[in-house]
Amino acid sequence: MQSLVSAKGIIIGISIPVIAGVILLFGNIMANERAEVTYQLQGENALNPSRNLPLEVFLYEGNSGNFEAGTIATVTVTNATIMQVSVSGIGQPDLYNYCQYNSTLAKISNLTAAKGSSLTKWATIYVTPDQGVKTFQISTSLTLASDWMHPRNSVMATLPTTLVYNRTSTDLYELLD
Repeated sequence: MQSLVSAKGIIIGISIPVIAGVILLFGNIMANERAEVTYQLQGENALNPSRNLPLEVFLYEGNSGNFEAGTIATVTVTNATIMQVSVSGIGQPDLYNYCQYNSTLAKISNLTAAKGSSLTKWATIYVTPDQGVKTFQISTSLTLASDWMHPRNSVMATLPTTLVYNRTSTDLYELLD
């Protein structure tokens, strides 16, 4: 009986410091490690639709934090059609693992923004305006994959995150400032 009480005392004596250490470790991680992800859209200044070439719009992402983070970028178009999407470093046969898109929406996920990285071209979205429209736009937003261990993770937009193109003549759309 006494050895059973003694064994319980040893287990409790060891468990308390181990649990306290784990709590301190998680607290340190939550307080000091964070991702600070930024994103931006860039596009050509003009598009001549009679040339039958789509507009190339570039999605840039960066992470100035000290911890890598999974990102989920969404690109939407209004009065236009997404023709194709390419993701930097990903071959077309593997694209479906990282990007799903239809004619008006592209969702790019399952990628990790490396810690300490500046804005880098993340993806290219190929867009054509719908027939006869006066203006069309491309917009993006970005969220981080769920990470309860790093509550200080943040996302900041670096303008522009919306590109608006206006028809200025029969054969020319120009990017509005």
